[in-house]
Amino acid sequence: MVKDMKRKLSRIARLEGARLFGVAPAGRFAGAPPGHHPLNFLPRARSVVVVGLPVLKSIAD
Repeated sequence: MVKDMKRKLSRIARLEGARLFGVAPAGRFAGAPPGHHPLNFLPRARSVVVVGLPVLKSIAD
């Protein structure tokens, strides 16, 4: 069921223009700076979904 959910989320993200997609356990962020750990925002989180979208260089500047 988890793999199926990852596949569905990945497909939706790519249909919406994402170039990168990933899912990581919240515990993987143990070395995050204070205030930036996923559990600081969602204390009961078990996983983190990461989506990378392209940004035009002119917008980034």
